[in-house]
Parts: sequence; structure tokens; C-alpha cells
Amino acid sequence: MSSLPQKSQPEHPNGRAELTPHDEPILGVSLPVAAPTRHPKYYFEDETSIFLVEDRLFKVHRHFLKRDSDVFNWMFACPPAPSTQPEGTCDDKPIELAGVLCSDFESLLNFFYDGMYYSQPGRHPGKDELLHLLSVSSRYGFDGVRRCAIRWIESLEPPLDPIQCLHLAEKFDIREWLAKAYRDICQREAPLIEAEALKIGLRNTVLIAQAREKIRSNRQSHLQSPDMPTSVLTPAGGEGEGEGL
Repeated sequence: MSSLPQKSQPEHPNGRAELTPHDEPILGVSLPVAAPTRHPKYYFEDETSIFLVEDRLFKVHRHFLKRDSDVFNWMFACPPAPSTQPEGTCDDKPIELAGVLCSDFESLLNFFYDGMYYSQPGRHPGKDELLHLLSVSSRYGFDGVRRCAIRWIESLEPPLDPIQCLHLAEKFDIREWLAKAYRDICQREAPLIEAEALKIGLRNTVLIAQAREKIRSNRQSHLQSPDMPTSVLTPAGGEGEGEGL
């Protein structure tokens, strides 16, 4: 009886039979494996840097700072001076963040490292931390962080006092807060006190006093009519001031 034909193996250049994908691996022989490739997004070539904020040292990852701030991205891209140790590599030579409060920098790091938990009960930052976050994000151009801080501040209960709201709106250039702040101050019963005038500045104090006087005169002449002209609440001044009041 004739035997079945045997399947021939492809020849290897050195004369030995070459394994095909359907062949069983030979014990003790490892097949060549393709070299792993780096993930395009989640392969971090990250470093840590040491920062001096007030009298406290922080050692944190650069990733979030470079990703979300052009200021820090530029800072880390600058080459160190020749034959000198780069700043931020040891406690004796930290990167100093002048004019920044520890509480400001802590609020920023809390956002990056713990922000995913802010939606959980009891983990949402309070007013003081949000104000610190607004300050540091505005200073260093963390635009996405700044938008989150503004949105969370707007949802605070109770809301910000209108004097503080006006002060912050001008300090951090939040134009959308100005109209409501002016309106609330002008329509409240209590006049400005000295501490409030110092906080919002002479110019705003004068504008608010003028607007309050117009409101008072209008109420007297119209017997407290509810149809208050919009112009009464619009401070006089440069282009765009009091828009929407």
C-alpha cells in the first residue's frame, strides 16, 4: 500500500526547514517577535521639577504644567546656561514662582492630581480654593483651568458678594461678571461704605454713585415705576463699559 505524500517544508536560506505560522513551535526555540512601539499619547517622557513658592518646596511632574500652560511650556523649553545645573533639579536650586501664594499653587496641583474626584460628595473645592485657582490659572495662562474655576464660582451658594464680584471681574478680566455686579450694587438699598470703595477703586465708586443717584431721581419722578430705563444702570465711561447693564 502506498503512503500518503508528505508535505514539504519551505527551505530556509541556510538549508534548514523554516517554520510556518501553522507549525507547532519547537521546544526551546523562540520565534522572532516584533519590537513593541510606543503609544502616541500615553508614553510619557516626563520629569519632575522642584518649585519654591513662598517658603515651601514642591516637587511635581512637568506634564500637566507643560500641557495646559504656554508659560510653563516655554519655561521648560528654555535651555540652561552652559556649565550650570538647571533650575528645578535639586532643593538648592528650585524654580522660584515669585508673587505666587502657596495656597494658589496648591489649588492648581489639587486640580490636576485630584480633580477627577471633585464630582464626588464632599470633594468639591470651596470658595477660597476656587478663588486661589482663579488667581493662579489667570496668572500663568491655564485657560481650561480658568474656565472651570469661573464656572464653579458662578455656581456657588450663596453667590459672591457683588463688591467682590466686581473686584475680581476687573482684576482677572472677567467681562461677563461686570454687568450683574454693577446692577446689584446700584439697586441695593445700602450705600457703599469706605472699605468697599477702597476695594473697587475711585473710578468705580464714582460711576456707581452717579448711577445710584440717577436711580433715586428716576424713582422720585416716576413714582417708583417698575419700568426702569436701562441707561440709568449704565456707567458712563470708555467704550464697552457697563455693556448690557
